[in-house]
Amino acid sequence: MQIVGFTKSIGGAVMTSIGRGKKIARTRSGFLRCAPGEMPVWTDRTGEKKSVLLRPPFALEPVDDKVPMASKFERYELSTADGTYDVIVPKKDAELMRHVFGGSEAEKRDEAGRV
Repeated sequence: MQIVGFTKSIGGAVMTSIGRGKKIARTRSGFLRCAPGEMPVWTDRTGEKKSVLLRPPFALEPVDDKVPMASKFERYELSTADGTYDVIVPKKDAELMRHVFGGSEAEKRDEAGRV
């Protein structure tokens, strides 16, 4: 299964000049490949970067920041064994993301009925 998304940090930041010597990290499109029994893999859509294997343990935290000009997308912070990354995915794939990467500890407690 593939989840289309965007990131600034998985596979390393790609810096874009915005003038006057300033640079910002550019959001890149790609997809997460999720298959039973395999580690999730991020692949850039442009093919500029090679695929990045995402290793457990995982923690997925929703981020309250809105995604500019993309009301049907949500922003998450994905923690893996190799670091913490930003991920923007369609809202309709949120449940799949939680299934693959697990939710935050607070979400797990809420689902279990504990506060």
